[in-house]
Amino acid sequence: MRRVIAYKNLTRGTWSVAELKGERGRGKLLSHHVTLTLANCQFHVSEASRTRMLRTRQREVHAWVIGDLVETAPSAGTRVSYNPFKGPKFVRCTDGSTVETARIAHFTAADGVFVEC
Repeated sequence: MRRVIAYKNLTRGTWSVAELKGERGRGKLLSHHVTLTLANCQFHVSEASRTRMLRTRQREVHAWVIGDLVETAPSAGTRVSYNPFKGPKFVRCTDGSTVETARIAHFTAADGVFVEC
């Protein structure tokens, strides 16, 4: 398994996967995926970058998920979303509770992110 960073590529409409540098650093871009599954996930939002993005209205990568790239077929999970204009964290769509970690996260270009905690 390879530890990577995944983030939404708004231009391509896919998920970008980059290598992990240090604990939270984004390294070289590895690939783009329509669907993707990560295990042992940590959800991260850079508050400084989010604040700058809100102030300048210039899009930039400031939210991502760190996890182990796996090829496991996911089962049903809870949908998770992130909107920088609504709040500084990833939240469950069902009840609005904050999500910081997940055992499995499945990403789809069309439907978003689903987690199994």
